[in-house]
Amino acid sequence: MDQDTVVVALTREGRSLLEAHRRDAEAPAGERQAFHAGIQRPRELEHDSALYRAYLDEAERLHEAGAEIRRVVLE
Repeated sequence: MDQDTVVVALTREGRSLLEAHRRDAEAPAGERQAFHAGIQRPRELEHDSALYRAYLDEAERLHEAGAEIRRVVLE
């Protein structure tokens, strides 16, 4: 990770707030967005930040082509 990368994480209170206001509460547990407080796997931060930058680049390209992104699922 370069020195210009900033990483933020949810607090436990922030996670609780998201859980209390989730839009997909009726979905089965395996299909709901997972929210985590803190940094779960510090050694994966560089990979995850690179993946997010790739998503941002691709999202921009898709928006320019007229696409609307409604959901992203990582497997």
